[in-house]
Amino acid sequence: IPGWKGGLMINARAETVCEKPMFRRSMAAQRCVIPATSFYEWDAARHKYQFALPGEPLYLAGLYDNVDGANRFVILTTTPNASMHGIHDRMPLILRRDQIRPWLTDAESALHLLAAPPPLLERHSTEALVAACTPWVLLSVFVFIWGLPSVKGWLNGLFAPAFPMEGLHNMIEK
Repeated sequence: IPGWKGGLMINARAETVCEKPMFRRSMAAQRCVIPATSFYEWDAARHKYQFALPGEPLYLAGLYDNVDGANRFVILTTTPNASMHGIHDRMPLILRRDQIRPWLTDAESALHLLAAPPPLLERHSTEALVAACTPWVLLSVFVFIWGLPSVKGWLNGLFAPAFPMEGLHNMIEK
């Protein structure tokens, strides 16, 4: 969503979202869920960490609005739990699967969910993963990717949704 000074706003604080004129309408009637397999955060020393729920998707609470004919969204953030200790002072507001329907369809429940503590997540340093790869392995991966007949098509496949959106729709309908 475009910010006040023309920049792009990607997060909004769950604690104050009802007070901000920019988000009042969206909080009242334009709530959304952003499915993800994980998210990344950096600590003060710029070390990158990956956060996930093993074997489960993450459901990030968000708000959307139509801006210049296109739907845009922000991810709500909240006070971090122990998963984020020492990494960052905010984290996404993560919904459990059974909270998706109330978040989307019930304004009163949505207000209560703004204060719900997020589940504990697994965190992994991405430096450990990179350190495990020798320069030869990294070069081999680069050469393999560069040599593919349709690099663009292959890369597009990498960024496909982890599960179809109709799957999320079916969960809400049940």
